[in-house]
Amino acid sequence: MIESEYNIIWETKLKKNKAPKYFKKLRSIDFKKLKDSINNKKFCEKIIHNLLKGDIYTFDNAINKNIINLLKQESKKLTKKKPSRNTKCYQGVKNFYYQQKDDQSKKGGYKSIDNSYYFFPWDKKSSNIFKKINPIWRKIKILSGSDKNQFFDNQPKDKIINRVHVIQYVKGGGMISPHSDPFKYSKIQIGCILSTRGKDYHDGGFTVFKKNKKEVLLDKKIKKGSLICFFPNLIHCVKPIDKDHDKSLESGKHQNSEGRWYMSLTTVGTHHLKNREKAKKANL
Repeated sequence: MIESEYNIIWETKLKKNKAPKYFKKLRSIDFKKLKDSINNKKFCEKIIHNLLKGDIYTFDNAINKNIINLLKQESKKLTKKKPSRNTKCYQGVKNFYYQQKDDQSKKGGYKSIDNSYYFFPWDKKSSNIFKKINPIWRKIKILSGSDKNQFFDNQPKDKIINRVHVIQYVKGGGMISPHSDPFKYSKIQIGCILSTRGKDYHDGGFTVFKKNKKEVLLDKKIKKGSLICFFPNLIHCVKPIDKDHDKSLESGKHQNSEGRWYMSLTTVGTHHLKNREKAKKANL
């Protein structure tokens, strides 16, 4: 199977080189090109090589307008219930909504201000989301050297799961501080911007760092509906969104605030897993 060959490429390169922390170059390919070339070993090996150098890829035209609208609509439905008090993932958990205001930096984590919407494949209410997203997600799983169906049928008791995490960085300072993510279960961080900078929000956004610690704001160069893929260890953050705007998150108007919408396709350890890996604060 081609994904086994890709996994060997990943593991061989990671043994020879340190996991990248700093951004090098932004590269763009249409998602259809990736989809049509996913079994082309030479083509995909070049992408893997570049990701491990610190490059970020956008796969354009991956998520269409209908899927973007679906994600936002289903997220807003979750706000009809009170926000969950925690984000722990145990057997039996259902889709939920969480207002993130925590500062975990003193515990080795990061600071985040956002509205988070979590969707799980075992919750029937999110079946339409996964029906639309999974064919796209599977292509990136293959590129990452994983079986295309890996973890899709898992539940929390299985200790590792796939989930769709929609994040609304609201106007008035929605953000996440510099951090890096674990890469034990997925060697590619997969995201998608669901908003347009300059229309839905004007300041802040997805930011990475050069080796000299210089900040590089990428939102201006990334199209709505494009997948954003990079090695998880790369230090990244979201600079405060329209920080001088009325603080919608605190005033309770978050459902009506546009801001910056983002989708993250994540493979994570559940709370049934001992010593589960978590994102780490970046020391710049």
